Amino acid sequence: MKPFPRHRAALTVSTLGLIFATLSGNGYAANGEIPPEVLKQLQDLAKQVEQLQKQVINQRNHAVSNDGNGNLDALRQKVLVLERKQELAAADAAELKKKTPVVVAGDKGFGLKSPDGAYEIKLRGLLQADARIFNSGIKGLHAYTGDTATQVRDADNATRTATDNFLVRRARISLEGTLGDTYGFRITPDFGSNGSTLVDGYIDANYSPYAKVRVGKFTPSLSLERLQSSSDTKFNELGLSSNFLPSRDIGVQLSGDVFNKTLNYAVGYFNGANDGANGDIDPNTDKELVARVFAQPFANTPGFLQGLSFGVGVSSGDAVGANGNPLLSSYRSSGQENIFSYRTDTSVSNTVLANGTRDRLVPQFSYYNGGFGITGEYVDEKQDTKRVYGTALNQTREEQINHQGWSLTTSYLLTGEEASFKGVKPAKNFDPAKGGWGAWEVKARASSLDIDKRAFYDSRGVLGGTDSFAQATRSVQGADNWAVGVNWYPNSNLRISLDYENTAFDWGGGGTSLDPQDRDDERLLLGRVQVSF
Repeated sequence: MKPFPRHRAALTVSTLGLIFATLSGNGYAANGEIPPEVLKQLQDLAKQVEQLQKQVINQRNHAVSNDGNGNLDALRQKVLVLERKQELAAADAAELKKKTPVVVAGDKGFGLKSPDGAYEIKLRGLLQADARIFNSGIKGLHAYTGDTATQVRDADNATRTATDNFLVRRARISLEGTLGDTYGFRITPDFGSNGSTLVDGYIDANYSPYAKVRVGKFTPSLSLERLQSSSDTKFNELGLSSNFLPSRDIGVQLSGDVFNKTLNYAVGYFNGANDGANGDIDPNTDKELVARVFAQPFANTPGFLQGLSFGVGVSSGDAVGANGNPLLSSYRSSGQENIFSYRTDTSVSNTVLANGTRDRLVPQFSYYNGGFGITGEYVDEKQDTKRVYGTALNQTREEQINHQGWSLTTSYLLTGEEASFKGVKPAKNFDPAKGGWGAWEVKARASSLDIDKRAFYDSRGVLGGTDSFAQATRSVQGADNWAVGVNWYPNSNLRISLDYENTAFDWGGGGTSLDPQDRDDERLLLGRVQVSF
């Protein structure tokens, strides 16, 4: 393509105009004849014009070329500057991201964590507002000061009605987190019906999935039912067999998952909390060993048996009580009424005391398949005890008492969710406008406890005799419970529960030492509104 045609045309026109003016001025244009000398002048002029045209074109092209390169260089410089600015901005953003905590907010809690996720602090909570409504008169246990014949007490056959009430069963705020890739912690106080107390307070060292160390106050790995979070238990209260198990204890525990997470083990060394106790204090110099193995052999094999788990927990230790601190517990019904107590006496030393070995055996299992779930466990407890009695305080009876109990809980989700040990997450939150009704769950449970009858007989085999450990007129020898109910989960943070429980008792309702009456059945309606995050 020829450059600058517009300028070439201008030069041609100028040249022709010059020739025409020359010819006209000399009078040659009229007849069309051009003298030789004039023709030579024209030829010379044409050559000059051509040469001038070439010079002009070359100069023009040179100027345009220089101008284009200059613009391109300037543009390239601008691009380089912008790219450098972008690099610096990206570097600043990356550096800022490394230093800026990440805000975490969701149905599992609220907190902050470092950009790399190694450090995290999380706030969690649990609030349970309950209603207890009794629809039966209960021949109950009454306050008394001792068991000697000379002391005044309430009539054994008196009938009272358990108090219907509203209460805050649990009100917990948990602060938990991770400290680097290895260490973690949890601090959980409770401000519920039992007053202010520390529920959990421990430090974790997660060296590997095969070896995790926990130190502090927590639930020992012994019972499946006790290990389930209070926010995830199917019923508002635990089964009767939980009376024989510690709630919390202070100690150290090693645990881990092996064989591709098909087997969990735990072994710990603890103070040795009493049955049902929270383990806040330890007046006992002896300690307790707790161990548990729990298998899920088909966890990695899809099919009918994938959700089957089973195991066994054991504990063994020594407990030696003293007057004023016998290291023996009372047992409660689902309505939290006292149904069994060992003899106690604050004025004379005839209190029943723990006096040596305490062993527990807890076989357990669970099975989940779709919306169906079932869990169960059996508890066998042996406790060495003694009673020093008589006015001279020189008579002692020693006995190994053997208590037993079991619990079986089943549930089914009507709305299609997957049942699990760790609670329920609705497939659709409650929102009628969008066709969501939350998750609905029906449930049933049977549980039982059996108190060793030797606790009620003296060394001669007489019911309620001189050196017996408990009074059949005041304490039950056995209890059998059945319960049904429904749970509604509007969303993953809210749960509304309604339970009906019936417990039948053997003994503990008054009468005479030789002919004790059965305590009236406890018929109880339990309601709960729960918020957890």
